[in-house]
Amino acid sequence: MRLSVRTRLTMGNVGLLALALLGFATATRLVIGKVLHERQEQLLIAQAEPLANAMARGLPGGEGGPEGPRPEREGPPGERERGGPPGLGRPRPADFGLPLRPRRWNFDQNEGQAPWSEVGLEAARQGKATWNLGDSEGVEVLTYTRPVYAPDGHLLGAVQTGAPTGPVEAALSSVTYSLVLLLPILCLFAGLGGLWLTSRALAPVRQLTEAASHIEAEKLGERLPEPGGGDELDQLTQMLNRSLARLDDAFTRQKQFTSHASHELRTPLATIKTALGLLRRSDLPPALHAEAVASADDATDRANRLVGDLLFLARSQNGALPVRRTPLQLAEVLRAAVPPPALLEIAPTLEFSSDRDLLLRLVGNLVSNALRHTPPDGLVTVQAQRVGDSLVLTIRDTGSGIAPEHLAQLGQPFYRPDTARARDDGGTGLGLSICHAIAATLGGTLTLESEPGKGTVATVTLS
Repeated sequence: MRLSVRTRLTMGNVGLLALALLGFATATRLVIGKVLHERQEQLLIAQAEPLANAMARGLPGGEGGPEGPRPEREGPPGERERGGPPGLGRPRPADFGLPLRPRRWNFDQNEGQAPWSEVGLEAARQGKATWNLGDSEGVEVLTYTRPVYAPDGHLLGAVQTGAPTGPVEAALSSVTYSLVLLLPILCLFAGLGGLWLTSRALAPVRQLTEAASHIEAEKLGERLPEPGGGDELDQLTQMLNRSLARLDDAFTRQKQFTSHASHELRTPLATIKTALGLLRRSDLPPALHAEAVASADDATDRANRLVGDLLFLARSQNGALPVRRTPLQLAEVLRAAVPPPALLEIAPTLEFSSDRDLLLRLVGNLVSNALRHTPPDGLVTVQAQRVGDSLVLTIRDTGSGIAPEHLAQLGQPFYRPDTARARDDGGTGLGLSICHAIAATLGGTLTLESEPGKGTVATVTLS
């Protein structure tokens, strides 16, 4: 089962927090351990140095301090020093992991106390200072052993200081236990807080989803409420509303296209049906029979052209039109698309790579449209020229022209601006739509400029 976004976000946040806390806890444990161990080592060194210096100079404090030797403790570390009633004595340093009473050896006199670490003592005999783990009555002791040299430079003896490791390790265990206990508690509270925050953050998304679920194909005019916060959610809502507007426009145009197509097809189909009804009559005069056949034939041609144009538009919109670009001698190609009385103005050597069939249909449609709406005494001219890497074709007529309010809609299928361009002229109302589609397929554009009573200029730019 796929988890919800809220659950996945919460789990991801808790997981990242757990990793961060685990890293923090590990670093904390390592730092505290390092500090405690270094502090213990510093105490051992600080205890050993004065004793070693006093021993080297032969002072009486060379065994325990300037006041002279102190009595050796008895019993394991952690017991209280003798000299007072039980329970009233001063706690031993061992109770806190502090240094024990140091021990020393005089190699010249071959005397000294039992070492906590034999390894450290042997290293001191070789002139080396070492750290070792020793034993004091069953208690692990960290020892620092250093050699002592007489003023004349010979090895006089050694000093060994030590401190039990138990208290430090116990403190570190306590820190580790506390961190291990706190981690899941912090993760639990973080998870609950993250779940609450995620729910609040996703509440507008749920509202947006609920609002979008009420928008259907028949209600594409509705829009989603915009939060107005300027954040990512607001940008998403604006983008969805723009998408809805485009869908609404596309559905509207599709409905209009379907309605216009059915209306355009209804006329030739009705003509064919009427002609067939007449042809069923056995008493039909020969003249009417021939007229009915011709009428049905013309209607069939019109329906066939309309269906062909519709299929061409559909293929162009789906990107299914094959384009075969070849080098073309434009003067030769355009003569086939520019019949008299239209005039062709082009350099004889002008060449351009394009699809011959699509280019012929594009120019042929524009010239045919210009001739159809230009009076006999008018003029239609076609100019072709290279502008950089592009080809610019200009079809100019001196016909009736088009009102400005109609220019922007001329590329829509079945759009006819006025009676002068009505379906009675034999067109399907798809000519300019096909021209726009061909221009786009060839990587170009088609623009129209017109002034009523003066004519129209169609400019095709191909790259």
